[in-house]
Amino acid sequence: MLESAAALQVPAGTDWEVLIVDNGSNGETAAVVERFAHLLPIRLVAEPTAGISHARNRGSAEARGRYICWTDDDVLIDRLWLAAYLRAFQRHPEAALFGGTIRPELVAPTPDWCRRGRHRWPLSAVFVERAPQAERPILLSSETPWGANFAVRTEVQRRLGYDVSLGMAPGRNRTGEECDFIYRLLKSGAAGWWVPDAEVSHVIEPERQSRAFLLRYFHEAGETAAYLNDRFPGDNKDEADGPAGFAGMADAELQLRIAAHRLCGEALWAAGLRVSSLRFLAASGLYSGDLRHRRQSLRHAGSAEEEAR
Repeated sequence: MLESAAALQVPAGTDWEVLIVDNGSNGETAAVVERFAHLLPIRLVAEPTAGISHARNRGSAEARGRYICWTDDDVLIDRLWLAAYLRAFQRHPEAALFGGTIRPELVAPTPDWCRRGRHRWPLSAVFVERAPQAERPILLSSETPWGANFAVRTEVQRRLGYDVSLGMAPGRNRTGEECDFIYRLLKSGAAGWWVPDAEVSHVIEPERQSRAFLLRYFHEAGETAAYLNDRFPGDNKDEADGPAGFAGMADAELQLRIAAHRLCGEALWAAGLRVSSLRFLAASGLYSGDLRHRRQSLRHAGSAEEEAR
């Protein structure tokens, strides 16, 4: 990511910085940043509390610019990325949110079922692609930006912040902290614009093209959706629309659905129908994540009741 950032074409007179948040790395982060000190206006800050939402909030608090352009460490940035966002900021000073193009780049070796099914659910939910064809408003009722490539006006970012109960953290398998932030931002009435020329490539390494990774991803998505439905029933980001619909289902029926979907998925997988199989396996993962959240909630409630006694 930093190598691609060093190749950015930045318009003359632009005051900008690359802010890196060290969220408890193995110690090599500082050395990597130092190697780019002569190539980029780079700055390293530390956030000792583990969890991506804590790291994002630290970055927001430390940022010096009027806008924050978010990307990830597994992204390659197009050389015109920053210039495209700058033009959009100037054209739409009223807007608080901007979203750019994300092109998944699958690193070889790629399984045939990944290549064939990448544009269909459930793989499309993992290998996220955003390809706006024109500069147009971002609407809450349609596709919204993704964490690898979006920009926010800094004062709005700080005011709303990231929910620290969301996002990956030690001992917790929740996702979607940036989707939740964007949902709340758009729901508040903030204006947003798509910026097609602000492009990144999201590098998908082979280990993330495995069946095991995909099943784990949907289990985490189901757990996140169930948590959101409990905390914000009927008022949360789109990810909750699936498992949230099973909130009133008895555990036994949910277990039956998990088993039935898993059985169908395994049978189709064994028959070589891998892309079709994934639809059942992903659904099984979503339901099992929902069930895991229920059981964790019951354990926590029981512990709280015991402490109260």
